[in-house]
Amino acid sequence: MQEWVLDWYSDTLVTPCDDCANLKPATYIPYRGGAYNDDAEVLRSGYRNSTDAPYRRLDRTGVRCARPL
Repeated sequence: MQEWVLDWYSDTLVTPCDDCANLKPATYIPYRGGAYNDDAEVLRSGYRNSTDAPYRRLDRTGVRCARPL
């Protein structure tokens, strides 16, 4: 299952990044990894995409708490 992440999508990533997140609302929320119907190259957890808007509900997208908020 692909997972939504905390921050909003941006074309640029801060490098190096130490515990940073883009919390300014934008059009898309990125997700990591792939789902059951994706090609093998997107199944790794480091894969990043931004094609879904936050209001959409999909059978392939979920969330996971990775740290306390």
